[in-house]
Amino acid sequence: MDDRVGWVDIVVNEAETMVMDATGGAEGQTMGHGGRGRPLPTMAGGGPGMGVILGLGLMATLLVGACASAQESSQQAARGREVFREQGCYGCHTIGKIGTPIASDLSRIGARHDEASLAAWLRNPALQRPTAHMPKLQLSETEVRALAAYLASQR
Repeated sequence: MDDRVGWVDIVVNEAETMVMDATGGAEGQTMGHGGRGRPLPTMAGGGPGMGVILGLGLMATLLVGACASAQESSQQAARGREVFREQGCYGCHTIGKIGTPIASDLSRIGARHDEASLAAWLRNPALQRPTAHMPKLQLSETEVRALAAYLASQR
């Protein structure tokens, strides 16, 4: 039988699990790192204080939001990869070992330029650098954002 009845494991990542007493016991119960964390404040009726409860709720909300944002960003980059192919960008550029090395290798472009500057470049390369050989592509704003997200992911 589990002697930790009333305790809740909160998995932070693969290497760290926080443990919290969810039974609403006495002042001084701990949270985090196998129950060896800081004492939880309690409310008059016992149990974790409202700050702890709200903090855990906020943490859960932020984690869900971060996961949704990461998924959305990943989907945007995947669409950008399709735009890269559809527009024939491989005809001049390389990413990894694929493409034609006429223009810049874009394998690590995301390490040098952020998504916003890449989007500005894609909208009008000559406006960013008047001597640019890259033509102005006929891309929708959605395609520009997707392609910029894909290029920004190349690190």
